[in-house]
Amino acid sequence: MRVAGIGLLTVALLLPAAAAHAEAPKDESHPGYVRLELALFPTVLEQQIEGPNRDDKLTQGLGLTTQLSAAYMAHPNFEVGLLFQLDAGSVRRAQYGLVGADGTAQVEQLVEGSYWELWTMLLLRGRLGPAFVEVGWAPLILRDDEVRTDLANTDGETTGLFVGSRAVAWMLGAGAAVELVDRLHLTVRLQFRIRYLVERGGKPLAADEETGQMALYPFIGISYAL
Repeated sequence: MRVAGIGLLTVALLLPAAAAHAEAPKDESHPGYVRLELALFPTVLEQQIEGPNRDDKLTQGLGLTTQLSAAYMAHPNFEVGLLFQLDAGSVRRAQYGLVGADGTAQVEQLVEGSYWELWTMLLLRGRLGPAFVEVGWAPLILRDDEVRTDLANTDGETTGLFVGSRAVAWMLGAGAAVELVDRLHLTVRLQFRIRYLVERGGKPLAADEETGQMALYPFIGISYAL
């Protein structure tokens, strides 16, 4: 149902853009064009444990974050559209046991596996010359994570897709675009994301538990104005 709703929203947003494109002026400073963009950046994941052994790694991993967006220029300085963002990679997570007499926690086991996380976002972007700022809200966040066997749902299941909270699912970004040739631009941006995962396998996480993440990503991409 959620995926179908997102699909209908995509059609509703892009149909007016397609109709306007037939008579769109060639000058990008006027409304009526659609901007497509592909951006990516490799990511390094690292999280340290708190306490006396704070130098020990809780999580380590490598991945790739990819963005694909389609935005319609509704005003000379504003664009509205959709943004899909996929994080994928592999990760190793240490599971720590009870703290010993010296105050340090001991590693019970290391769990390795893959992960992916998909954001489907509604996007609002403001432009002033080559610079832009953008805000996105994600009504649908899905995550599959093989190493998070420590997070069970209310049925005790530790497998299945995580689902993100709609209340805390925001993206803020800022960057600039440099024209390479007519209508083709090189883009750079810095993006901040915050989200909470609240369900797994279709059920709430046990004991009303939530797991959150704040992340800062740099991106480099290519955009083309149709």
